[in-house]
Order: sequence, then structure tokens, then C-alpha cells
Amino acid sequence: MVTMAQNADEGKKLQARLSVELDPRKKMSLYLDMLNAIGDFDSTGTEKNAAAAYQLADKLKDKKSKTEVYRQHALMYMSFNDVPKAMPLFNKALELAIANNEKIMVGDIYNNISNAYGQVHNTKLSDEFMLKALKEYQMENSEADVAMVYANMGSNYSRRGEYTKAIDYLLKSLAIRERLHNDKGVGSVAFNITLPYKFLKRYDEAIKYNQLAIEKLTLVKNEGMLASAYAVKGSIFRSLKKYDEALLYINKALPLFEKYKNMAGIRNSYDNIGLLYSEKKDFNNALKYFLMSKQVSVNLNDPQGIVSADVNIVQSALDLGDLPKAGSTLNEAEPLAKKYAFKEDLAELLKLRHSYAIAMNDRAGAERSLQSYLALKDSLSNSDINKQISELQTRYETEKKDNQIALLNNEKHINLLQLKNQNLALAQKQSQLAQKDQYLQINQLEINNQRQANDQKAQSIKTLQKQSRIRELELSNRDLQLKQRNILITAFCVLLAAGAVLAYAYYNRYKVKQEARLQAAIHKQQEIETRSLFEGEQKERIRIARDLHDSIGQMLSVVKMNLSNAPQSESTGATLNLVDNTITEVRNISHNLIPEELNFGLFAALEDMCDKINSSNTTQVTINVPDELREHQFEKTNELSIYRIVQEVLSNMVKHARASHIEVEATPHGDGFNLMIKDNGKGFDTSQINKSKGLGWKNIAARVNMLDGKMEVRSELLTGTQIEIIIPKA
Repeated sequence: MVTMAQNADEGKKLQARLSVELDPRKKMSLYLDMLNAIGDFDSTGTEKNAAAAYQLADKLKDKKSKTEVYRQHALMYMSFNDVPKAMPLFNKALELAIANNEKIMVGDIYNNISNAYGQVHNTKLSDEFMLKALKEYQMENSEADVAMVYANMGSNYSRRGEYTKAIDYLLKSLAIRERLHNDKGVGSVAFNITLPYKFLKRYDEAIKYNQLAIEKLTLVKNEGMLASAYAVKGSIFRSLKKYDEALLYINKALPLFEKYKNMAGIRNSYDNIGLLYSEKKDFNNALKYFLMSKQVSVNLNDPQGIVSADVNIVQSALDLGDLPKAGSTLNEAEPLAKKYAFKEDLAELLKLRHSYAIAMNDRAGAERSLQSYLALKDSLSNSDINKQISELQTRYETEKKDNQIALLNNEKHINLLQLKNQNLALAQKQSQLAQKDQYLQINQLEINNQRQANDQKAQSIKTLQKQSRIRELELSNRDLQLKQRNILITAFCVLLAAGAVLAYAYYNRYKVKQEARLQAAIHKQQEIETRSLFEGEQKERIRIARDLHDSIGQMLSVVKMNLSNAPQSESTGATLNLVDNTITEVRNISHNLIPEELNFGLFAALEDMCDKINSSNTTQVTINVPDELREHQFEKTNELSIYRIVQEVLSNMVKHARASHIEVEATPHGDGFNLMIKDNGKGFDTSQINKSKGLGWKNIAARVNMLDGKMEVRSELLTGTQIEIIIPKA
């Protein structure tokens, strides 16, 4: 929390920079910083700088900055509790932000408008604009802003006594901020979670989240909020009758509240000190601090603080026997609590009204207040609320553990990838070193060959010199020509042989490539023919089924109707039975061609298939399909193919595997999904699938290939079978 003095110092520095800055755009940025710094306490300075900022924004045609000027100007009026003047400025800012398509800014303005309506206690509009802000932030995937809205909604519900909703939103906010490692945000929302748990007297959870808040706020050195966390912890210890610990934390909080001029915190400390005096039966000092607390709330124009202080004042007045004081305070507090729907405080006031009526010998008044108290208290029963909150807490802890496990798995995967990269780099270096060694060896061999060649040449020269001395020049020349011709012939033969080898190798390579291309073309053509065959078969099945249903089925119905209207006789009855059987057979044929259940969706048809198997009481089939997959729209031909695949697999498991239990599970996978079917049957040798002479496995494989899918079958004798099918697009 930044003090007013710190903001004032910042404002002076910004004013000095503004006076010397010549760049218009930098000056615009300084105006925005100035409005943000002084808006909470300096209305005159804000008006002056806002007017200059409007002019500069118009000159620069900077609509984005003008939007922010309107917003900061409005926030200044909110700081001075003048919501009527703030709202038109918020509306202008909102109009500009929408026109400029600034989604995050639109969310910020909706959030500000929500706070403005909350300031004038219009909870309906406050919630409405808060939800609008949430929608904008979610559309922009701004997790930090979503967490902020969840925290604000949780705090609003907490102030209204709707603790289940409050804790739900606060835990959502906490999960996001922990994932973003936002220590300040975690500390803030953990502090807000403490409050509903405290009101519900679930002190263990309250202390847990309060301690988390203290740790995070200490880490980020946020003394303002840390003071509030200390104060609440003192209040919790007071409720647990640990008065020494309570006084310790209240004494930690009060100096910080006074340092930052936090009047609400000072009031809270007065309340807690008063309650401690009440526990010690020192009711005069207790009443003194409660009256001081009420005066702070009056100065802050805080209705809830006033009512809360009145509850304590009435109790102290009753303890002191000051009935006039108790009665006048009750008459002041009850209407205020009803007006702002402070249900918890109203329940306490009705209970105190009952005690006051008894002290005044007003039996009728005592009975009325008791009945009103009991009716209101029933509506505030904590049992269901605590149950719901426990479920929310469990869900939050589970999600948190799942996120931690996922994070550890990601880190493990990253470490494995890094290790693989290191091994790959090492292998590359070793390969490079080996290549260098080979180059060196080749160079050395070439040098040795060159030396040998040189030696041979030198020796030949010496030999020729000797021969030239011994033989005559003609014989020497003839011998030399003969040698040269022999060398040429040999070289030509070698080159011819090498050319033949290379030509043969090239021909074989070309032949292999051509055969591979031919095989690929044949395979592709077979796949196209298979796909066309299946698609044609399915379309023909659909056409025949519709013709049977729409044409022959209707004609048979007309025949049955005409026979029913004809004079009844024994032959007529037999004919009617034959027509009924024929209609039933037509329906069965139509259903076999294309199941009627597919009209209600693929997964509804699969569930119906499982129900029919379950009705036999010999095999139980369970199917699990997530909601997001149920909403997926499949092509009709693909639906029928998937249906036939599952039908054939289940039929094999029931007939051949003798399974007593089968599980079917579908999970999303990109644009398609994964289908896993497993049983507890006798299993089989999967190597025999390709050798199978039946059409079952061949039809399944063909339909999976037609869908561009993949199928994996895992099975062992006596341990059951698991089939996993991946459909990439459906």
C-alpha cells in the first residue's frame, strides 16, 4: 500500500518533469502517470491535469490515451464518493474503448463500473458489470485479470454473507495466481479466503489461509495488507479464547494501520480490543472501544461497519444494565441492517432484541424477536454451506496437486529432451572427429603413394639409363613403344569394365525405384478402391434403408389399414398377422442397414448398443464419453463406420472372448478422438489376426483405414483384450 505522502511526492516529481518535457507523446504518458498518482487525494490537481491531457490527446489523435484519461478522471470522483459524476466519464471511456476494440481496457472499465455500483450498494448492477468484465478478460485469455475478477466477486459475496459462492470464486482466483507465481496476488486472495472461514467458525482453515497470506505479504513487503492479516489472526485467536495470542497480533496490526492511516483497520483493531475487554468482563472499557469503532465507520460512511459496531454496543450496554442505551442503539441498527441485507448482523441484533425485551419484561416483544431470529437463523444454516465449501476446498487441493504433477512431468520430459540433445551433440562431435581421422589417414596414404611413385620413377630412370648404355637406341625405343601400347590397352580395358559395372548398378537402382513406385501406386489405388467400396456400400445401405422405411413400410401400413377395414374372417386375421410380421421384418432389415439410434447421435447409439448387451445379464458393458465429445458433429458415413467397428468388436468379445465385463471409453484427440475397448475375457494370440480367414477383423481394419485411423490390439491368453483405435478426423 502506498501512502498519501508518497503519492504526493511522486506527483511533485511528475509535475517537474511535465514542465520541461517537449516530446508530446512522452508528455501524454506523464499526464497519465500523474492522474494515477494524485487521483486518490487531489481533486483540484486531477481536474487541471485531466483538462490538459484531454487537449493533448485530441491534438495527437490518441484515442487510447484519451480513454485512459476518462477512466482516471472517473476514478478520482469514486475516491471522493461522488459516483454520479464518475459514471458519465466511465461511459465515455467505455464508448471509446469499444470503438477502438481495446478488449482489456473494456474489461477494466466494466470492473471500475462494477465497483462504482458496489460503492452505492447496488449489488445487482455491480454483479452484472463484474460478469461483463470477466467475459472480456476470458475472451482475451488474460489469466491475471480473470483472477482479479474472481477475487473481487468472492469478496463481494463474502460481504453479503454468501460464503459458498465467495469461497468458490476466491479459490479459483488463488489457483490462477499460484500458477502465475503472483506472490502479492496470492497473499491478497488468501487473506480474503480467511474471512468467510472465520465467519463460519472453521478456524483451522481460517488460520491456514491467514498464515499463507502473512507469508506472501511479508515476502512482497506489503505492510498495509499485512496489518489487516495480523488483525484478522488476532480476531481468530480471540474467538478461540487464546487472548494472549490475540492481543499479540492486534498490537502488531494497530501501529501499521496508524502508519498508513488505514481507518478501516484502526476500526477493526478497536473492535477486537473491545471484544477482549468483554471477555475479561471489563464492559466499560469494552463499550468505550466499540463507540470509537462506530465513530470511525460513521466518518467512513460505512453502513456495515456501523451495524457491526452497534451489535457490540448493544451487547455491552446490556452487560452494564444500560437498557436505554441498548434500546436506542437497537432502534438505530435494525433498519440499517435490513436496508443493506446484512443477514448475519441482523440475526445478532434480533437475538439481542430478544434479550432486551426480556430485560424490559416485554414477553410479546421477546417472542416476536425470537421467532424472527429463528427464521433468519434457519436461512443462514451453516451445515449445507460448510459441506459445499468442503467440496470446493477438496476440488481446489486436487486441482493444485494435479497441476503440480503435470508440472513435474513436464520438467521430467524437458530434462529427458535436454539429455537426448546432449547425447546427440556428443555423437555429432565424435562423428566429426572420426571424419577428421579418416581425412588424415587418407592424406597420409596419398603421401605414401606419392613417395612410392616417385621412388618407382627414379628407379625406372636409372634402369633406362643402364639399358640405354647396353642396348642400342632403336631397340630401346621399340621396347618403350611396346610398353606404352600395353599400358593404353590395359587402361582401356579397365575403364570399359568399370563403365559396365556402373551401368549395371545404375540400371538395378532405377529398376528398384520403378518397382517401389509401382507398388505405392497399386497400394494407393487399392486404398481408394476400398474406401470407395465402403463409402458406396454405406450410401447404398442408407438409400435402401430409407426406401424400405419410406416406400415399402408405408405401403405395408396402407395394406394393414385396408385389411383392418375389411370384413374380419379367419383368413383376414392370418393375413393381418402376416402383414405385421412383414412390417417387423422390414424394420429389422432397415435397422440392420442403418441403425435408427444414429439419428440421435453416435454416442447415444453406442450407449443403446451397450444397454442391449447388458439386458442379456451375461455380459456387462460400461461406456464413458465426456460431454465435450458428445457435442462433436460427425459425418453420417463416419458415424456408421465407427458404429459398425464398435459393434463388430463387442460382438467378438461377447461371442469369442466370453467376457463378463467390457469397458468402452472415448477421449478427445485433436479434431478426432481415441476409442479404447477392453474386456476381462480369455484373450487370444494377436499374431493370428492377419492369418484369420473370417471377415470380422478384416472389416474392422478396412473401416479404420477408411477413416485414416490407427488400431492397436493388445491381448494375452487368460488376461483379457484391449483395443485402442485413434480416429484423427471424424
